Amino acid sequence: MRKYLILFALFTTMAQAQTSIQLFYDFGSKNTACTNQREQQLTATIEHLSFDNCGSNFFFVDMDFAPNGDSPFCAYLEYARTFNFWQTSKAKDLSLHVEYNGGLALGYGISHTILGGLEYQLHSDDYRHFITFMALARYTPGVTVPLQGTVVWGCEPAKGLSFSGFLDLYESEGLFAFMSEPQLWYNIGKHIKMPQLYIGAEIELSYNFAGRGFMCNPCIGFKWVV
Repeated sequence: MRKYLILFALFTTMAQAQTSIQLFYDFGSKNTACTNQREQQLTATIEHLSFDNCGSNFFFVDMDFAPNGDSPFCAYLEYARTFNFWQTSKAKDLSLHVEYNGGLALGYGISHTILGGLEYQLHSDDYRHFITFMALARYTPGVTVPLQGTVVWGCEPAKGLSFSGFLDLYESEGLFAFMSEPQLWYNIGKHIKMPQLYIGAEIELSYNFAGRGFMCNPCIGFKWVV
């Protein structure tokens, strides 16, 4: 469900804004050793990242569909804003970060989550290889440890190939929890005069997400960069 920040940060030196439409087929974890088993599903995502003199804006919206369903059963939103008024100083890689997460699913709501704190990025000169560390205060109803640590990474190991992802560490329903979604994308469209088209794969890993056990869901998908 949760994709997270800077899937397009590899391109920050080439553009001030990027928007993509993604479609993933999630194979689920039914009949596997995962404690938190899930049926197969489709996820459609609209994702946007833009930059300005104050920092950056990022948001995505996920909509989940059952393979045989005729309507989405879950919608999820994340919006993040960074503030960096010192982009020409020696502290240019340190930013303030605020974020909102929330959504709605059939039969229940997804609790509001508000986060705020600091992020620091290490990167190559062209930003094609980076790692970002975040230390965030986190408000979610019922959470007893209001803290979250996040690592976001991205690299371009070969031309047209990118590897990115995130790792969240936090507390959920009194238990230690983590979530990670590494992604690998290849710009297959450059071979057919459609450079906006990418194919990719993702692995959704989580432990105690929503208080449940371990889950591992492989996914394959397409991405169209606007």
